[in-house]
Amino acid sequence: MSGLEKIVDRISKESADKVGAMLGEAKQKAETIKADNEKKTREECERIEKKAESQASNIADRCKASAELKSKQILLSGKQEVLNETIDLARQKLASLSDDEYTDFFVKLFKKHAPKQNAVLKLGEKDLGRFSDAVIAKLTEAAKAAGSELTVSKEAANIKNGFILDYGGVEENCTFDALLDQNIDDLLDKIKTILFA
Repeated sequence: MSGLEKIVDRISKESADKVGAMLGEAKQKAETIKADNEKKTREECERIEKKAESQASNIADRCKASAELKSKQILLSGKQEVLNETIDLARQKLASLSDDEYTDFFVKLFKKHAPKQNAVLKLGEKDLGRFSDAVIAKLTEAAKAAGSELTVSKEAANIKNGFILDYGGVEENCTFDALLDQNIDDLLDKIKTILFA
């Protein structure tokens, strides 16, 4: 082997060693990069999974809250329907009282609203025909007990039931519908207590 061949052989060997070292270093860097990428991929997957679980949990919570709200709205609507039906039944009950029951109820109602000052009592056509002189006397007596004089109008008012008190142009509407409407909140509270307590 000549000197040139030895030099070429030595350069070849050194080159092979350097290439081998560089390849080893490159392999190691590739393994490190691969390991880092796998770690980052796992972390990203875990982050995405946690985010998805959180979003799913939020969606489930919103759905549950929405369902609970809808359920409460349905229940409230049902309760309101029952309350309205109860008020309607009360109106029907008042409308279907017998003459004696109606008269007794009317007199009690009048006593409760007996005028404190002189007034004209206006009745509906049906009541003008059904009230005897004795009933009118009871109403007049109740007004006197309250400190006023009562005049019963001979002209029928445009009402179905109850009465109107006229204090010289100012009228107090005491028809059953008006009294129910005026006291609807109190009535609804009492009905709620009875039905839903």
